[in-house]
Amino acid sequence: MASITKPRRQRLSKLQRRQRRLRQTRKARAVRRQLLHLHHQLPRPADALCDNLGHAFTQPTALRFTVLLIAAILTVGRHTVANLVRTLGPLVPGDSSSYRRLFSQRCWSS
Repeated sequence: MASITKPRRQRLSKLQRRQRRLRQTRKARAVRRQLLHLHHQLPRPADALCDNLGHAFTQPTALRFTVLLIAAILTVGRHTVANLVRTLGPLVPGDSSSYRRLFSQRCWSS
């Protein structure tokens, strides 16, 4: 009986690992800049609300929370994270899994 084996991944050299890490860092910085830009475009009442709620989070998480909060206001229908991200579409920078992790990493209590 033949066995199914996964193809072996090539080991990366130190230079390749460093270049990959540099690309990831640049991408993360670009996403953070886009989130800050979206945050600065909020109207004053929404900005005040997000600032008050944002103290409970770290800065990157607070920026993602702001995006989800604005999307929750604009979304019609079920307010799942997938629908919230879909509502804002291209205005949501970064991977959608980073928005799902916002609610799954910590305990939530009202």
